[in-house]
Amino acid sequence: MIVAVVSSVVVVAGLAFWLLQGGVDRSVVKSPQDVGAKLLPQQVKAVDKLLHYSFMIKNRSAQLIEQGEFTVFAPVANADAQRINAIQASSPYLLSGDELGNQLLSFSLHDFPVTGMQRIDVAVKLHRSAGRAEQAPDEKYLQAERYIELEDPALQARAKSFAGLAESEKVATIYRWVREHMVDSGYVKRNRGASYALKHASGDCTEYVYLMTALLRLNNIPARPVGGFVAPGDVSILRAGDFHNWLEYYQDGRWHIADPQGGVLNKNDTDYIAFQYLSESNDISKGFSQRFLAIDQRLSVRMK
Repeated sequence: MIVAVVSSVVVVAGLAFWLLQGGVDRSVVKSPQDVGAKLLPQQVKAVDKLLHYSFMIKNRSAQLIEQGEFTVFAPVANADAQRINAIQASSPYLLSGDELGNQLLSFSLHDFPVTGMQRIDVAVKLHRSAGRAEQAPDEKYLQAERYIELEDPALQARAKSFAGLAESEKVATIYRWVREHMVDSGYVKRNRGASYALKHASGDCTEYVYLMTALLRLNNIPARPVGGFVAPGDVSILRAGDFHNWLEYYQDGRWHIADPQGGVLNKNDTDYIAFQYLSESNDISKGFSQRFLAIDQRLSVRMK
């Protein structure tokens, strides 16, 4: 069920002041090199982060827009590993979310003139840790979904080739196999899924993720695709071209990072900021025309 609340307005000047005055506590921030690949969950250092992203909106229609709207993802609110401390924006917004922790910011535009332009700035303060789940993950993370075609005989056959491995070796072996099997095609707007990736051995980060997710689930290892940004350090400015997909797999009582395209396995967890858990169990992203935002067709929106 989606719950919505209305945020208070923060002017641009105030937002900039917040950025400059250290929206994070730098005394507890650790560098990415401090986060080891094989540390126990309680040894992975938590960090406080400040994320900033902006949009330029333009009326591309030939008439006054009395009421317009555009929507963007905010970072996932995940009590296990990613706690949102504050979201501030230069315009009022409506915040909505789902049971997975996915969140949307919806901005309304009123009496937007012909050729009019408006900039919206968003700043998010969050706390990122390795996290530890309080209970075993939902069964849906072992099931087939769109783009994760577990009923495909070819995927099933490939998954069986890993069945004889020790549980401690399966994830790393599947990860290495996916990296060796796939050729990075560069960004592809259309999602193609695990079956396509297995057959054609080509795709962008999304296909790497769907293929590895399918092989893990077929080996009874819970896994879930994620969309978001890799943001090392305590302050990051997010760009549209940096939007990325990776996956999380569940083992030893917590979710771990696997980024088969980026060459990262079970390390640098706190660099990865989730903006979207990709799952058919929610409908929060329906109608999105792009990977990161949905817009009124009368508007053009560019992420700065």
